[in-house]
Amino acid sequence: MRRNFNRALWVVSIILGALFILIPISFSETEIKVSGQVRVRSEVEKKTFVGLDTLINDWTEMRARLGVTATVDSNLTAFIQIQDSKVFGADGTSGITTGSDNVDLHQAYIQIDRLWKNGIGIKAGRFGFNLGNERIFGAADWDSIGRSWEGVVIENGYFDIDFTAFLFDRVAQNENHQYRKHFINGLQMDISRINSQFLIFYERDTNYYVQATTWVRLNRYNLCTYSNHCFSRFYFKFNAAYQFGDITFGFLQESILHKKDISAYMFTIETGMASVSLYNALIAGGIDFASGDTESFDMDRHFITPYYSEHKFRGYMDYFVSSSYYGLVDLYLKGKIDPIRGWTTACDIHYFTAAADYTDFRGGRTKDIGAEIDFTVNTSRISGVGLQAGASIFFPTESYAARVHPRPGLWGYTMLTADF
Repeated sequence: MRRNFNRALWVVSIILGALFILIPISFSETEIKVSGQVRVRSEVEKKTFVGLDTLINDWTEMRARLGVTATVDSNLTAFIQIQDSKVFGADGTSGITTGSDNVDLHQAYIQIDRLWKNGIGIKAGRFGFNLGNERIFGAADWDSIGRSWEGVVIENGYFDIDFTAFLFDRVAQNENHQYRKHFINGLQMDISRINSQFLIFYERDTNYYVQATTWVRLNRYNLCTYSNHCFSRFYFKFNAAYQFGDITFGFLQESILHKKDISAYMFTIETGMASVSLYNALIAGGIDFASGDTESFDMDRHFITPYYSEHKFRGYMDYFVSSSYYGLVDLYLKGKIDPIRGWTTACDIHYFTAAADYTDFRGGRTKDIGAEIDFTVNTSRISGVGLQAGASIFFPTESYAARVHPRPGLWGYTMLTADF
């Protein structure tokens, strides 16, 4: 209770502080803009692979965001956004007069477009961060909370090349006899003339347990690229990434117990064809490949993508949002059509296998996983509100389900979103 009170007091202090700052500014030439979003989503699922007589889960979650943008002049912007995210009835406060606070700070940053005449810009604070098609870095907007980073971004451009450098503090912890420091820094080059991006970033994660006098240290480098090309009605998208470095496990200062080198890779290829005249139809196909390895003791070959927008990739049922040691191969087809004005329907088909063999419940070695079909429909016919619904089914193999004659997994949702 005291922790919730402290959080509520902290958030209220931020809001009041922002108002005291913005009210005097508002009498000058500063432009103040208020924005917000309310999103309500209901889901139902049975993702286990047993009969329908098992428990079917259903819930409704809501996300509310309120933001204030202060544009001091054409060069300086300040933004504060608070957020409340909850599952209906989960905290026991629905319908009663007491409750806990779940309001938090989602974004708060200062952005300067030009520090000097050469056009160097800077953003500092807490903010969302997307790169490319969000396969490496993404805001994970489907999530009830979403992903925000705390750090600094520096931007500059020369001719048709834009540079983005960033430094993020992911974890800075020194409590409960544990010290951990995890930071990420990188540089992206965006060449608009060829619609391609190139990215390199470095991660260092040091985790030291004082009582056990053990430590783990991650040094990981990531080389990535993304391209998006359109040719009349055809398009082609390509992602690739290679990870290298090491993971070291130690005891008592710098005494090394075990060290694993990292060598992993990922690539995605998607191509499709759109038709403007025939109900805005689209048909596309592709592959999403992440390497894996379950046998090597001194080499880590499974690719890890912890910062991407998970729900956009590998099927909407989110069976594979985490990176497994045996990797993943996703072969997919997808189609979209607007049957009537203001309505869009889509269908995605995924066929999943492992990138490396794993041991199934029979003790055999296999790569079999299963297939998934996703149906979605959305409309913007109601002014100011987006309505979306979907249903998915997953057909596992016996090896992946770890049972004979498994039943399919099921999932469905409806979602209302209002932005203002």
